Amino acid sequence: VLDHAAVLGGLSVSGVFDLAPIRNSYINDKLRLTEAEIRRLSPMAAPPCGKPLLVVYGDRELPELRRQSETFARSRVGAVLLPFAGH
Repeated sequence: VLDHAAVLGGLSVSGVFDLAPIRNSYINDKLRLTEAEIRRLSPMAAPPCGKPLLVVYGDRELPELRRQSETFARSRVGAVLLPFAGH
């Protein structure tokens, strides 16, 4: 929703920014996401909007969630990545 005019900035907490890995997991047995849906719904695929963004994740999160948070923050100019120690 960062692209909405009323939104001034964003906070993302340990998100799944790229849905592609779900395609090959048991989760997609229930979700049944198509390739097109995965591309359309993945925040990583959304064009950056240039608004302030803080990406936070716990340093005890699953490695894939940490990786996605780090990758997403690097893909957004000016985004701040904040690992939260002990969580």
